[in-house]
Amino acid sequence: MNVAAPASRVRDSHLALIAVLAVLGLTLLWFVVQKAHYLTDYSQASYTDYFWPRRAGLIPHLAGGALAIAAGLVQIWLGFTNRVGALHHVLGRVYATGVLIGSIGGFYLAL
Repeated sequence: MNVAAPASRVRDSHLALIAVLAVLGLTLLWFVVQKAHYLTDYSQASYTDYFWPRRAGLIPHLAGGALAIAAGLVQIWLGFTNRVGALHHVLGRVYATGVLIGSIGGFYLAL
């Protein structure tokens, strides 16, 4: 027998999901604001002596990671709300591309 969940339980689970995704989104926004100087100020003073020789890997690592996290948050929302469609599939490709770019940059940083 298929019994639907009460509307209040569904609404509460959506509110909890919204709260978790909002916290994750705000954390991403905080990180971007704190580290945006790597993308806007392309100087040795901004990068410090440690990251300056590795800047070719740091930029794709940060940009790819931010892209993957942003696409992933939307993917989680679409998946939990059963809204799987064309947007979900396109964002899956965007997420995978962000992971690929970020991991290549991270691999370069690890060398």
